[in-house]
Amino acid sequence: MLALLLALAGASLAQVTTGIVTGTVSDTTGAVIAGASVIAVNKATNSSKTVTTNEQGEYEIGPLQPAEYEITVEASGFTKVIQPGVIVNVSSRVGVKFELKPVGAEEVVTVSGEAGATIETTNTVVQGVIDNRQVKQLPLTGRTFSNLAVLVPGAKPVSAFDPTKARSGTVSIAGSTGRDANVSVDGGDNKDNIVGGLVQNFTTEGIQEFVVQTQNFLPDTGRSAGGAITVVTKSGTNDLRGSFVLFERNDRFNARDQFNPEFDRVTGDGPFAKQPFDRQNIAGSLGLPIIKDKIFFFGAAEYTRENISAVVSPNAARELGVLNTFARAGQIPGVSSVAALSTVPTPFRDTQFQLRVDFKLSDKNLLYARYGHQTNKLNNDQVTQTSDITAAAVTTNELRSALISDTYTINSSTVNVFTFQFSKFDNRIGALSSAPYLFFPSAQFGRNPNVPQTTFQNKFQFRDAISFIKGKHSLKFGADFVYVPILAGTFDFNSTPEVDFNTDPSAILAMGSTLSNPAFVDAVTLADGNSRVDQVNKQLSLYGQDSFRINNRLTLNYGIRYDVDYGFYEPKRGTYENNRGVQALRRIGLLPMGKGAIPQDDTNNVSPRIGFAYDPTGKGKAVIRASYGLFYDQIFTNVQFFALQQSGQNTYTAITSFDPFRLGIDPLPVQTGNLSNVPANGQLRFIDPNIVTPYSQQASINFQYELSKNFVLETQYIHILGLHEFANIELNSRLGALNPNFVAMPGVANPRQLTADFQRTGQPVFGRVRMASSVSRSRYDGFTVGVNKRYGGDGRFKYQYGFNYTLSRTLAYGSPATGASRNDFGNVFENPFNLFRPIDLGRTGEDSRHRVVINGIVDMPFGFQVSSIIQAESARPFPVFISSDINGDGRFADAARVDGNGNFTFSNAGRSLGVNPGRGVPYFQVDLRVTKSIKVSEKL
Repeated sequence: MLALLLALAGASLAQVTTGIVTGTVSDTTGAVIAGASVIAVNKATNSSKTVTTNEQGEYEIGPLQPAEYEITVEASGFTKVIQPGVIVNVSSRVGVKFELKPVGAEEVVTVSGEAGATIETTNTVVQGVIDNRQVKQLPLTGRTFSNLAVLVPGAKPVSAFDPTKARSGTVSIAGSTGRDANVSVDGGDNKDNIVGGLVQNFTTEGIQEFVVQTQNFLPDTGRSAGGAITVVTKSGTNDLRGSFVLFERNDRFNARDQFNPEFDRVTGDGPFAKQPFDRQNIAGSLGLPIIKDKIFFFGAAEYTRENISAVVSPNAARELGVLNTFARAGQIPGVSSVAALSTVPTPFRDTQFQLRVDFKLSDKNLLYARYGHQTNKLNNDQVTQTSDITAAAVTTNELRSALISDTYTINSSTVNVFTFQFSKFDNRIGALSSAPYLFFPSAQFGRNPNVPQTTFQNKFQFRDAISFIKGKHSLKFGADFVYVPILAGTFDFNSTPEVDFNTDPSAILAMGSTLSNPAFVDAVTLADGNSRVDQVNKQLSLYGQDSFRINNRLTLNYGIRYDVDYGFYEPKRGTYENNRGVQALRRIGLLPMGKGAIPQDDTNNVSPRIGFAYDPTGKGKAVIRASYGLFYDQIFTNVQFFALQQSGQNTYTAITSFDPFRLGIDPLPVQTGNLSNVPANGQLRFIDPNIVTPYSQQASINFQYELSKNFVLETQYIHILGLHEFANIELNSRLGALNPNFVAMPGVANPRQLTADFQRTGQPVFGRVRMASSVSRSRYDGFTVGVNKRYGGDGRFKYQYGFNYTLSRTLAYGSPATGASRNDFGNVFENPFNLFRPIDLGRTGEDSRHRVVINGIVDMPFGFQVSSIIQAESARPFPVFISSDINGDGRFADAARVDGNGNFTFSNAGRSLGVNPGRGVPYFQVDLRVTKSIKVSEKL
């Protein structure tokens, strides 16, 4: 099969942006009619596509752009039948059956009523479509299209996994962080190759609809071990149409949350001001025909002006107020005062626009070109609930994408689709303060240790797909090639000295002591060198798939996909062979000489997928689906970024000292700006030579039943086993708690596991040694049940609604100190001697056992409309840890421990609480929108 894919590498569809109409044509006796002509006409653009039925009377028309179609069926000796109002959605297979009468008095029969089966009896993908009515009419307070993805069972909103995604609208699918969701717009890749997730946002004024495929998608969709989101933008039509939106929100309409109480729950202090919030969105769109039936234009734009503030917790504000006492006494070098603010303003500005032109070159050839642009700026970024304004940064993003897509109908059963896209992403996060970073258990002051940083990504993508019908088989073959000539960035972590205190300022003051007391300081860290990393990457995907309609009740969907990422383990300047960690570990015998120490491109990522859809009634009223497959993720540069920082002519590393330190008396370390080697106490970062691409095994079973016309019950069970997920392993912990077989080394301060080996080989005694690996695992199990009512009703009231309940559990390996997430490279294994301890397995931070989502739209008399989204879920887990090194392993975040009575011990004694033992608060949110339409004229 793979050889066949390679031979047809010029053909691909990838994430599907179109739909299909399929069905049968028969006479009044039930006998099938072969050779009947079936014509689908797009009512908005008047473009058409014609096919003929096969010997079994079956037809399939596609790919079709999402729109409303009129289907006409003609056959010699029979009356022509016209079926209007057939709605085709993205990634849908709409079933429409036709019954033709012999020629008589009626020459043409126009079918009235809603068209298209409510249940897709040939589709095996677990997915949900957010149609144009939902995009336009459901309440969307953030005006980010991805926020509507939470309507789909298995999807939920989560906090951004990275500062660059703070305003993207991050969506978790099947308990993930959202990092692995593969997002495409008009068939063009819209994913960040550095940290993952969505890159560019598009205004909802310019989005036609999108589909969220949560599990078991077909081989034409990939590069994700989780879910896939496929967005289709709007196109122009034969009608002049447009929109204008002014959306105002402010704190008068906002409720307080748990982090912004009116009175402090512990001390009773207050009242505290409500978190400031003020946002305006101005948006609009315009669509028109340039040449009727031939060339169409569409454009949309949106500007966001937002003035909000980050809330500093009352406890942190108190500690910062005490720290101000020490600053005014001259105990913090270069700092004369500390601002103990309860809120920090974080103004945000965002501009986005898109332009699209569609061309009907001929009846067989449709082409469109689309350009999208987004710029935004966020001031005082990086401020947290426990920091002050000195942690602030300025974040700017500029994103551009230009896409061309051509659909060519070779004949009535064969279609080719070619897509090209160029996209560019520039992100800059600049620090505003040069103050040293002072870490206290309850508050932090100074430059955030994660800034400054930058990301630059230029991407060229080529996709081509061929699909054809042969008998009972609907086949697709294709390839997707992505060339990334610029994938670069800087990450100047710990760019100012970090001083880690083990005691809060209030406690130090209460003891009558000062910040210069070395007993309160655990460590001092400063990074040095050149942090920039440049790469040139390539990604290739090949696939083949078949939808085999065995009979009118049973469809078998199967296929195979091949994915490979090239060049993600090599820097553009230098070579990984020169990685300082590799060189050091070779000398002590932990890594072999030669290529055995160097990670290689993972080239055996073949993923078979199979599923069936069975209609037990034969009438399209029910369907049973089951599927299984392998799904490979893609490699993110962030996984190996820190190792690549130590592989060029210059290196970048954090240098940590555990020697006694007196703040304000002993000099703070300073940067040299140029390091050729990692010095003593520096951190070594390297890549596991056996690292591979993560993947998941997914299985699902689904049942749908039409309770009544347009009213469907659905239930399903989903299982996902994540394998070879990325994680970091600490190989050089300090001696003591983790491995009691090691003994202290006389005369050596703060010895670590590898200290003796480094000394034996005449090397500097390095600090932490961290390996990027792919040994982690996770598991998701979910059961959902729901009902959906398609839009319809009587003349006075028309409505649609959906309800779904999800019972799920997400488990992953991680750290009892810092938590765990499914398929996220931030997970850390603390103990290299026992990677899969039972205590390291727990519920992820994105896990919610119970979740309910309700959405609905009701059109009422006199032009009124009411729509709503209601979400409710159980509390999510979070880690419980102590911000000090109680187990002596050299990491200043350790799992909290309790004694036999359940009391915290604040020491290494007692029982660890494990991964994410805490529980937040249940979540409940209601978004309600009331609309009154006012007719200005016949066209407005």
